[in-house]
Amino acid sequence: MKVIMLLGATNTGKTKKKTILTTLTSLFVTISAFAYSGGSGLVNSPYRISSKADMQQLATEVNGGKNYSGAYFILTRDLTGVDDVITTTIGNGVYTFCGIFDGGGYEIKVNTSAGIFGNISGATIKNLGVAGSVTGSPLGSTYSFAGGICGSANNSMISNCHNTGNISAYISPSSAGCPSYSGGICGYAASTIISNCYNTGNISASATSLSSVSTVSPVSYSGGICGYNTSLTTTIINCYNTGNISASAAFSYYPSFTTTTSYSGGICGFFTSAATISNCYNTGNISASAAASYSGGICGYNYGKIQNCFVSNCQITNNNDDSLSKIGRIGGYRNACTNCYADISVSVNGNPIENQDENSKNGKDILTANFQNQSWLSSILQWDFNTVWEIKPNEFPVFIKPAAAVINLILPEMTYGEQVLFAATSNNNIPIVYESSDNSIAEITQGILIAYKAGTVTITASQPAANGFSATQTSATLTVQKKGLVVTANPANAVYGDAMPQYSCQYSGFVFNDNEAVLTKLPTLTCPASSQSNAGAYTIVPAGAEAANYTFTYINGTLTITKAPLTITAESKQREQGKENPPFTLLYSGFKNNENKSVLAVLPTISCEANINSPVGFYDIVLSGGSDNNYNYTLLNGKLKITAPSGLVEINTSNISIYPNPAKDYLFIQSDYPVEKVEIYNQSGVCVLKSSPCPLQRGISETLDVSGLASGSYLARIYVDGIPVVKKIVIKK
Repeated sequence: MKVIMLLGATNTGKTKKKTILTTLTSLFVTISAFAYSGGSGLVNSPYRISSKADMQQLATEVNGGKNYSGAYFILTRDLTGVDDVITTTIGNGVYTFCGIFDGGGYEIKVNTSAGIFGNISGATIKNLGVAGSVTGSPLGSTYSFAGGICGSANNSMISNCHNTGNISAYISPSSAGCPSYSGGICGYAASTIISNCYNTGNISASATSLSSVSTVSPVSYSGGICGYNTSLTTTIINCYNTGNISASAAFSYYPSFTTTTSYSGGICGFFTSAATISNCYNTGNISASAAASYSGGICGYNYGKIQNCFVSNCQITNNNDDSLSKIGRIGGYRNACTNCYADISVSVNGNPIENQDENSKNGKDILTANFQNQSWLSSILQWDFNTVWEIKPNEFPVFIKPAAAVINLILPEMTYGEQVLFAATSNNNIPIVYESSDNSIAEITQGILIAYKAGTVTITASQPAANGFSATQTSATLTVQKKGLVVTANPANAVYGDAMPQYSCQYSGFVFNDNEAVLTKLPTLTCPASSQSNAGAYTIVPAGAEAANYTFTYINGTLTITKAPLTITAESKQREQGKENPPFTLLYSGFKNNENKSVLAVLPTISCEANINSPVGFYDIVLSGGSDNNYNYTLLNGKLKITAPSGLVEINTSNISIYPNPAKDYLFIQSDYPVEKVEIYNQSGVCVLKSSPCPLQRGISETLDVSGLASGSYLARIYVDGIPVVKKIVIKK
């Protein structure tokens, strides 16, 4: 199904696109002013993040106060190249990110002071990997947060994420002790659920202070998944760590003071009451160093519950196991453990565990070879090996790598300017994100595939990991063909003998409010007719147009040359009674191309009812009939005057003169006969000027004012004794 939309775009590609998106917004959703690589921030059209510039834009917006609460984002490719490294954290000590960020199963390489995100609140981060390094520094010399995904999180969800880089948080010597928080996924978490995440990088936290005041003692928290986790609703489930975890705190000038504290755990450094860690394991070495140091294979200081977890292939140490420091294979502080196990080789401060129990902080002994068995883990630890975990012989459990969804991407045939409702299909029932290799040619936005210009583009459809499927993408090539444009020559008219008109054409098929200004070469319009061409129909032929986005179909037009007007006047005659009629003659006005009567096809006939016996009087000399291919006749009758035969002087027209000829403003008439009146006729036979009714006297010159007449040829009728004498005159301004 094709959708034709009336879009108020102009002729430039960028403006077209902007106008299209604005119009689509009015139909579907309000689009953010910050477009990223596409999308509108809705669940079915998330903002597309495909470059370092997009990440920098997001950081600029969030760090400037725009929290994007409820907005959706999706990463569309790995950002791990040399030029892709992210150096600006999204969110800081003042502003937080509150949206939904889907990593799409891709990875981002960072070199920041807190993580990809500094602070998140009410947010969801999922399907995202982190590489590179994070070196947390104090925020305003007060706190130091460092995590692969985020420095700190509140009331948020983090799932299906991982970190492979080294993470460290530190507090430099200062006048006041400050806490540092470091975690492979999150440094500090409150009311936050972390699930299906893992860390393979080394995690460390350190704090030192110049002060000796106990209320400002330095403290550090370090965990493979999270450094510090608080509130009743906090949960860490289905996570694992293989990196080395360390935490230290000290007074730099007073190392013997006993008010420094450090917490280090394979999953979490510090865990509050009623919170839960379940279905997790650790294989990384754990160490803590401070006057009071807490270290554990799963959690260093655990007020909450640890259940269905195991530890293997690691050593757990702190600098002192006494009333101030606690250590354990599972948890460092309390026995709030349920159904937890540790490989028999795991020692605490170099010592094997003698008193062990699955419900104690040291867990129950097990050989790694035994728990590297899916049936044992699923039956004893109750792990989900259907949708979460998988294990290979002699390896540790890892998360199931979902099968890739199958995206059926079949692009339609398109021409420039088309807009087609479009959606690929997939066996994974989550939104598909589309990306174009060249958005200036075509892109999919708001579920509509829009062709902005002719050319070839690659459309990529992708989906993040979800619903038991891994992230996947597929591509197809779309060739946008040129749009058909019909060029029609407009009809034209001309009069025989006149100059030919300027030809024009009209167009049918322009899109995006294009007009002929977008054509690189306008069509030519040719016609064989000229001012010498006979009256008739001639073909106007359009051809030769060029444009990047259009192909052309031409429709000829017609030039119609009509006949020119020609005035034919019967000259007035005179004879005596009893004589034969004189030969009747014609006067012509209106010939073109220097033609004369010889070109005329059929002359009009001349008739007069007077005969040799007709009495004295005036008789009409009548013109009728006649025709020509190039002239339309206007026929003007003349007069035959029959005079008495006795002694009357026959009028000699040579004795009547009119001058100057051509004239400009005045005509002078000289006659040997009394002149009754003078009439001036145009070429159409219309009387345009009459003289004063007073007759001229014989032999007297009279002036006639012709200043009001336009330039051209005229006929002057001079009436002498009732007989009109016709003279041709020319008015020339």
